[in-house]
Amino acid sequence: MLGLSAVRVSLKTNNDFKVYWSGVQIADWVFTTAIPLFTNVNEEQMAHLKDIGNKFETCECLKKFNISIIAQEFNNNSSKLKKYTIKGKIKNIWKIYDVEEALKGLLKDPSISLSSANNEACHVSLLDGCYFLIIKLGTLNLLTLDDAVLLLYGASVPTDLIEQGLPITIVSTPFGIKNLFNSWSSGIISNVLDEKNKKVLLTDIRLAPSCEGSPICRVQMSQVKDIVGLVLTPLIIDNNEYSGYSLGVPTVELVNSLCKTIFPYMSFLWLDKELDRLSGKQIEWQTVLTNTGFVESVVVVSDQTSWATGVIVDQGLIITSAHIVNYGNLSNSIVVTTHDSKNFIGDVVFSTSSDNEIDFAVLSFNPTKNSYKKIELASTPPKLGENVLAIGFSILLSPKPNISVGIISNVGKLLTSSCTVQSGMSGGALIRSDGSLLGIIQCNLKADNLYPNINFSVPVTFFGPSLVSYLESRDASCFYKGIEERGKSLPKILGSKL
Repeated sequence: MLGLSAVRVSLKTNNDFKVYWSGVQIADWVFTTAIPLFTNVNEEQMAHLKDIGNKFETCECLKKFNISIIAQEFNNNSSKLKKYTIKGKIKNIWKIYDVEEALKGLLKDPSISLSSANNEACHVSLLDGCYFLIIKLGTLNLLTLDDAVLLLYGASVPTDLIEQGLPITIVSTPFGIKNLFNSWSSGIISNVLDEKNKKVLLTDIRLAPSCEGSPICRVQMSQVKDIVGLVLTPLIIDNNEYSGYSLGVPTVELVNSLCKTIFPYMSFLWLDKELDRLSGKQIEWQTVLTNTGFVESVVVVSDQTSWATGVIVDQGLIITSAHIVNYGNLSNSIVVTTHDSKNFIGDVVFSTSSDNEIDFAVLSFNPTKNSYKKIELASTPPKLGENVLAIGFSILLSPKPNISVGIISNVGKLLTSSCTVQSGMSGGALIRSDGSLLGIIQCNLKADNLYPNINFSVPVTFFGPSLVSYLESRDASCFYKGIEERGKSLPKILGSKL
């Protein structure tokens, strides 16, 4: 539990509404932004909290906030880290005056506003991003606060190494959904808004609500190495339009301000501390496309009114999405169009039902004299942070499928990726760097809006055993037990069919 890791923070308000955001945990301490807290108090309470933060005073009123943390056990030797929930109390709130000055510069642009992701409280402004929280977890005393601050400092990237173009990964829990706990998203430092002092960062990572307080980590030599900063908020422009950028503050700046305020006696010790999570290798996808030829295995599946994507897994056999075949209740014939623009009639071998959380179907077609390349199933499970490519026929139906690259953001019953996925790509392929199939694209995340860069795929580990059994026996009943029954036992997915 002594490792540095990302956590989900939740606050239960007086009306039982839960607010979610993220933070960085070191032992029994969590460091995060105060923005989500401010969005759920009235103006009088907010003024009082700011007064406490300006003076860095402790106050009994901070203890009344019902904070809950979801975290993971820290174990370098385990690929399946257990989640646990623990109660917490706000220990301190403090203001970083230098960050406030940097944020004032942003407010000179009238189109910029704050992402009020958890609440539309009008009294919250961008300048409130200069307030931060320290949360104490449980009743154990694993580390003193000053030791936790030293560890955070030791794990932080020095400011002279924070430059425009620096590759980064952000670890967050989109929308506070437990099944998306600690999802990864990758990008770069787009700009350092205060070049001289480096107080505020701009990143191009597309983030969902509840990402506030997430750690921004440096990627170096294909590893997630150390922490650059904390996310303040996604940047909103022009009447609640997401800009695609997010603001952050360097963790070194957090530590510096804490040391000036409460630990003036501390000497800065650089600790050799790194996040022990591997990011996928940087892939030359053009080479993968040329060498593996998996594009030829991707087909259009149409019911004459709409289309989806399918993947050839054996001669005359395709896997796709169930909704394009109306869950087996066909009113129109299914047409399969291959990469060479040949059309074939498809027959439904298996389809999940409309009330199933898994959107999956198997089609057969007769390629006559044509022989089409089949895609190989991945032989090992997906890994968090692994680079992947999504391929399918999205938006404009063209002879060639569209591709998008990203990473595996979360590994669960379904895979979450950061690839851009649009309508028409359901049934498409999520591809590993060796050209093998990791999963079949199912849906995007849908909350109040649709998020193309948060999407779900059915992993090969879920449907692969049933598919292999069918290829050996040609008995479709193996799909019902292996996919239909298991799919109905899954929790509801907040997704939108593509």
